[in-house]
Amino acid sequence: MRQMPAVPAPIQQRVANMIGALQPGAVDVEIADLNRLTGGNARHAWAFTASWGEPKERQYKRCVMLCKAGAGQLEVDLGREFRTLAALGRTSLPSPRVLWLDERGTYLGMPGFVMERGDGESSILPLLDATDRGTTRSLAGQLIRIGADLHRVDWRTAGLGFLVKDDAALAPIQELARWEAQYLQNRMEPLPVLASIFEWLRRRLPAPKRVALVHGDFRLGNFLYSGGKIELLLDWEMAHLGDPLEDLTWIYRPLWSPKAFLPLDDAIAIYEVAANCKVRPTDLLYYRIFSEAKFAVISLTAARNYRDGRTEKLRLAGRMFTVPECLELCLQWMDQWEAT
Repeated sequence: MRQMPAVPAPIQQRVANMIGALQPGAVDVEIADLNRLTGGNARHAWAFTASWGEPKERQYKRCVMLCKAGAGQLEVDLGREFRTLAALGRTSLPSPRVLWLDERGTYLGMPGFVMERGDGESSILPLLDATDRGTTRSLAGQLIRIGADLHRVDWRTAGLGFLVKDDAALAPIQELARWEAQYLQNRMEPLPVLASIFEWLRRRLPAPKRVALVHGDFRLGNFLYSGGKIELLLDWEMAHLGDPLEDLTWIYRPLWSPKAFLPLDDAIAIYEVAANCKVRPTDLLYYRIFSEAKFAVISLTAARNYRDGRTEKLRLAGRMFTVPECLELCLQWMDQWEAT
């Protein structure tokens, strides 16, 4: 992400106070090179280097801090995300290592958490505009394999049971209900087409082969890469339990799809080998429809927050213009599904 001008010193002091309170034995905490990072809609990001301890035993950490901002495309629960990442830190997945959580904003003045800063680039544009098609194809294939590893995580033994509301088997229908409820809460007009799409999805929800940990925003642009290798998987705020096909179809949404470099059929073949499973074509098509409905709801939420004065980001109001394309794709794929 691109760096912005340095933030005022008082923020530095709040960060230092938080580390001093939450890091055992931390004395003489100093924060250097604190800069806002661009990107993000419902949270702000800062990069900095923290140090503490006596001169001869001083410790240094390169950090990224995420703090809840105003309203954006989604309502985020930073405490939940922190706990998810803390649990994943005990697995072999390439996830950020979290350090400190200020869930109520006691020290920072707003909810936030700090994690170690990874190395690499996250920008999606060089990947989609790549002249070196092999690099983007390789990274997309790596992402698919990481997805297979993610979906094999035993969420119970990993300490992710807090993601379960009731019976884990109900997770897919609960996720669908969550997005339908968000649509009903944020719509500014009836949108009967989207209402009908959700009804169609409810009636045809496939039984998952397994309920797994799902990233929720699994795509190009949400990982750090360096030297042709994925280093860290980022942006876990939508992680939940559900059907793994949610992640596979989200990668191939039109806005960020790598299909020009790695066709969907090739990606599914990679996934089936890596995950040791077979993907039913009708289930895959179902979750492509679900992904478009989900993106439409995210866009509606962004525009509603602008209309209600909860954000001043004008570009969020423009997200309304993405909804018709999502609905059109849903209708096309629903016809395909019914024809199978």
